[in-house]
Amino acid sequence: TASGLLDAVNDLLVGGFLITPLVPLATARVSAIAPLARELAQAMGYPPRSRGTAALSFAALVGYGSFSSIFLTGLAMNFFVIELLPLADRARFDWLTWFVSAGAAAAVLIAGMAVVLLGVFRAETASKATPEVLRRQERVLGPLSPGEWVTIAAVAVLLGGLLLQPVFRVETAWLAIGAIAVAMTGGALDREGFRSAIDWGFLVLFGVLLGTGGVLHSADVDRWIADSLLPLTRAAGSQGVLVVLLGVVVIACRLVLPRQPATLLLSLALVPAAPRLGLEPWVVGFIVLLAANTWLHPTLHDWYRLTRDATGGEMFTDRHGILMGIAVTVVMLLAIAASVPYWRAIGLLA
Repeated sequence: TASGLLDAVNDLLVGGFLITPLVPLATARVSAIAPLARELAQAMGYPPRSRGTAALSFAALVGYGSFSSIFLTGLAMNFFVIELLPLADRARFDWLTWFVSAGAAAAVLIAGMAVVLLGVFRAETASKATPEVLRRQERVLGPLSPGEWVTIAAVAVLLGGLLLQPVFRVETAWLAIGAIAVAMTGGALDREGFRSAIDWGFLVLFGVLLGTGGVLHSADVDRWIADSLLPLTRAAGSQGVLVVLLGVVVIACRLVLPRQPATLLLSLALVPAAPRLGLEPWVVGFIVLLAANTWLHPTLHDWYRLTRDATGGEMFTDRHGILMGIAVTVVMLLAIAASVPYWRAIGLLA
């Protein structure tokens, strides 16, 4: 029924929202949920590449990918933006402050995505799923294994430490080491997994990039970039308009750059230059992170291609992908615009 699709879409969106702060790698989240969305569509009896299957697959993609910027631990790139902030802002934007500052955008995103999925991709046929089919799917998942419980405990150590960081003043690195220690001691992560499962090449590159902001600042590159953008600031006339224009600039850059390079380059260019533009550095970094997760064409987004490949191309067509990409882009811009009065209220915008 239509109610069944509504419940499934809402479950995928809310489930993705809740799991995002626990797994800071969006690619892993999307690759894990995409096959489950496919099985759910089959259990509900929707034909391949229909609007019903597209709604379920895009709900999984959006729910487990597009909320990455809302939580500090939702994406590794968020920590890159943190390192580009001035020292006072780094101490200020802990896990809870980041989430509160992104609150307005989070509300618009989750409501807007639900409206898009259930409005644009309303199923042509009714669901054939019965309560017994759904109960059987739940039994297949089975109870949590001991390793999964240990993993949950390790994540709890990390998130609990991040939430209490303003009280105990513990460095984030020590919290991460504590979580790894819990996982290894409990057997969820063995020695071989520690060596092979972690992308050490990415971590080394990420460590090098963390020091790039200081290099650019010492060479006055941020001052040069800010001076180049001053005409845009004057043309905007107000901070609210400038914030939305920055989102449009990021989306335009995504037409020629993949998501990760666009996020890296634009963060390096814009976050250090934010004070000279009259904006909070965190606001600029958040806009880059949020707007970089959009796509106007299916080939421009790695999570879209991952979802398509993980479901064997049976869930949606590229036409569905273009419609969803346009809708996601519009909702992201609405989230940025809706955040302007909220950021003024909490003091992030003058």
